Amino acid sequence: MERRLHASQPQPRFWRISLEGLALVIRSGAIGTPGAVNKIPCKSPEAAQKTFDSLVAQRLKDGFVDEASAEVKTLSPEAEKELLTDDPERWLVFADSLLESGDPVRGELIGLQVKAAKRVRGSIGQAKDFIRAHYDELVGPGIASFHTQVTVDWSFGYARTARIWSGPYTAPIGDVVEAVLNSPACRFLQRLEFGSPGTQGKYDPALKVLASLEWPTHLNHLVLGEFDVAQSFKTENAWPRIDSLFALQPVASRLETLEVRAALNTLGKGLTFPSLKRLVLKPWRLDSRLLTDLQSWETPKLRELSFTLEALVGVTLDSWAATIRRFISHPGITHLELRRIREGLQLLSLLGDAGGKLQRVELIDAPAAEVVNVSHLRKTLEAVQFEAPESAALAKALTALGLKANGPSEETLAKKKKVAATRAERAARRARDDDDRYEEIAE
Repeated sequence: MERRLHASQPQPRFWRISLEGLALVIRSGAIGTPGAVNKIPCKSPEAAQKTFDSLVAQRLKDGFVDEASAEVKTLSPEAEKELLTDDPERWLVFADSLLESGDPVRGELIGLQVKAAKRVRGSIGQAKDFIRAHYDELVGPGIASFHTQVTVDWSFGYARTARIWSGPYTAPIGDVVEAVLNSPACRFLQRLEFGSPGTQGKYDPALKVLASLEWPTHLNHLVLGEFDVAQSFKTENAWPRIDSLFALQPVASRLETLEVRAALNTLGKGLTFPSLKRLVLKPWRLDSRLLTDLQSWETPKLRELSFTLEALVGVTLDSWAATIRRFISHPGITHLELRRIREGLQLLSLLGDAGGKLQRVELIDAPAAEVVNVSHLRKTLEAVQFEAPESAALAKALTALGLKANGPSEETLAKKKKVAATRAERAARRARDDDDRYEEIAE
């Protein structure tokens, strides 16, 4: 049994009491602090209940209100969209309403993160300390019970991105996603990322759970396969698998961005994603089944298409180019990304005049010497903006051909290498921490 009360005058403070056996545990203090704990032993269950009721009645008389019955601040969809423009002043007004209406801890965090957004000295550290001290209360009991499997990016008191994963000794990823979508912290969630699916080895069961749940209003970005491609993921058999994306059809209208990094058996034929604007496919291999399925999709608002591959199996560049031409003509994609694809310039040359309808093309791993493949399309591609973020030589070769191209400087490349080394070190550290966590759970 527990009661949670708070008061906003003369200063925001909380008071909580719980009955644990024959003892009353009281925690109280100013909002934004851990508070003080006081334990009151009782001689019998009856005496404990009587004292519990008496103390609660006294606090209510003193002006505290019951958080469980407090009015929850509601906003119209339009007002919530205005909040998501991240105007600090709008968030401060919203924070004040939370302090008064039943979520004072989140209101306090919003205030701290508004200060951080305004670059007030020390505010970033204060907000991080506050989140650590009040994490369970901010995310609710669902996520709190899976705290080792969930990472969230906080912005103005709420999670904007949530990453979830499963391991050998943890709960299935489907259980975790349900806790995330039901968390009060995820009211403004926009992006959901799936990491390792654990011993299940595939995302399909979790996708069925995901499609059966009520989504937060603003969730429209789904990433399947947000993991570090470390040594353990260097073979296709080690990658998470997806039999089909058909399970997402009930919620397809919600998605504006879909990223898939997994070993795909099929994509699913005839799927419709009416709101999808960006599709990122990172299968281990691209084969004829995936291309056939992709050609059958209906994506009327798609504007950005991205491919990242490890292998091309049973697919010719001609058939792949035909699929891309189909998306250029309908629905009319304007951005094409060909990452880790050495044949990128050859593929681009096969698009012919259709390539001239693109506004932006990003190439990674395409050798600069292969620019000759698109020399005959110089006039066709003259309006296309090329991006070569990892090759100064490729950008120079495209520019020499008379095309518009951006590439990195040597200084930028050196910084990227340094960042990559740091990330690799962090990934190795996380792998060690995961191993230690697994051992603790197993024990």
